[in-house]
Amino acid sequence: MGNPAWKKAENKILPGKTGWKSVKKYAIIVYRIPGMVLKGRIMLKKKKSPIILIPLILIFLIIIFTGQAAETNRQYVLDLLYQYSPDGYYIVDTYRDEVENGTDFMEYFDGSTQALRMDSFNVIVHEISHGYTGEIAGYSSVYIFISPDESIEVPLTDIFPSRKMAQAFSKNLRTFRFDYIDTGSLDLGTQLQGVYGLLDEFNAYYLGTKTSYELLPYYLDQGVNADWGIFFNTVNGTLYGILEFKLYILKYLIFARENYAQIYSGIMANGKFRESFIKADRNAYLFILDYFSRKRSIYDHIQ
Repeated sequence: MGNPAWKKAENKILPGKTGWKSVKKYAIIVYRIPGMVLKGRIMLKKKKSPIILIPLILIFLIIIFTGQAAETNRQYVLDLLYQYSPDGYYIVDTYRDEVENGTDFMEYFDGSTQALRMDSFNVIVHEISHGYTGEIAGYSSVYIFISPDESIEVPLTDIFPSRKMAQAFSKNLRTFRFDYIDTGSLDLGTQLQGVYGLLDEFNAYYLGTKTSYELLPYYLDQGVNADWGIFFNTVNGTLYGILEFKLYILKYLIFARENYAQIYSGIMANGKFRESFIKADRNAYLFILDYFSRKRSIYDHIQ
């Protein structure tokens, strides 16, 4: 909008305000906040026609406030991760920096209810950790996060799809997560990468669940307004997924030893696999131990 008359009209609208000014046969609609000016130019049939302007201004405002809400939610997620979950923040931030055209973590954010909003932190870290594991390393290896100071690149060896061992599990050991094992979806990591995909899923469940747990100080700060049902649901809802995938990994190795000797030998000779599994398992163990040891004090606090 280089026209001097348009520029003059824009400047008459104060910061923090939305308004319109007419210039000849156009309406100049501007929204100003510090650091950002959104503006549009609409042709009018009649100068200053309110019948035409009102719906157009409303549409313009809806677009503005929708964009603002999305950016506010994005910053809200990053701020809470940065403040409460160092591992979760590191994974999301590193993935954004390292992976070109990667998945936007806000695809996993649901702010429609407070419960879904808080559960989104678990989902975001879980899902983005898959991207971190698979996309940073490339196709011939996986990148297992251990801490902000350590991630282990694990080369892939020969595997068999996890569904091959489905019959080794009795029905009483199958939950809804068993769909990762007994599935016709051949593009899942648990099928394409076998035990390495199971390790990725194990670590993702640990990281997402721990993120929910690390938001504990946020709930404590809410005082009497804290919804502890949401806190425990977001932690307990995925906690046992960690243990299930550890079971799947161990069962995979046993099944490989008994049925795929060469594949088993290749996996067990993979020092990076052994190292990453031992360290990831240690992380999960310490987290679960801490969570259960603190549950009693949390109950005492909220009673």
